[in-house]
Amino acid sequence: IDHVSVYYDGSYLKQEGTAGAAAGAFVLQGDRWLFAGAVSAHLPTPEFGSYTAEVRAALLATKQAYDLVKIAAEVFGCQPSVTFFFDALSVGKQAEGLWQVKKDKVSCHAVRSLLRIMHTRWQVCCNHVFVPGHSGDPGNELVDTIAQCAAHGFSLQDWSTIFCMLTNWHFVQALSWGWVFQHPSFGKYWSDSTLHLPAKPQTTPEPHTVGSTASYGRSEERRV
Repeated sequence: IDHVSVYYDGSYLKQEGTAGAAAGAFVLQGDRWLFAGAVSAHLPTPEFGSYTAEVRAALLATKQAYDLVKIAAEVFGCQPSVTFFFDALSVGKQAEGLWQVKKDKVSCHAVRSLLRIMHTRWQVCCNHVFVPGHSGDPGNELVDTIAQCAAHGFSLQDWSTIFCMLTNWHFVQALSWGWVFQHPSFGKYWSDSTLHLPAKPQTTPEPHTVGSTASYGRSEERRV
């Protein structure tokens, strides 16, 4: 697998007060594009209406990309690049980390954390591309239709448990540190799937480092 393309979109039914989120993936294998599956979720009470639908779609897309990259890297030894396609500009830019998040910060934080783990663990380069809605792009039209079906209660899967985790602040706080354990500096401490950290420091601070720390402490005392 050389490349993974993931489209995502959300749909909000104002009168019903429900929403749907969807993502669909395609993989490039040699010179052939192959459909890699679709996911969708029904959102019975979206807190921020259409915005929640779009953010949940970004979360689905990121999770789907994470799973596909993991299989490609761990099973087949591939290192595919990833492109996310979206038609909600604000959410797409927030998922990329370029725009500030003001609503549903936990979900956006989860998206950023998963992307950071993908980059650190598998050195995957992710691109984010805006695609105008209803412009004839097959991938965008696909996820738009699936999201609308999910909003009406016809989702492809039940994502309630996973969303419960990925929107829990304490879980997402822990997830935000997940990339640390995938950093190359920890490589020598892994044994199979277990991380063995040393019981005590294995290095000795340089004399000038100790001196700088002591001086810093004294200057702080003087200021107090």
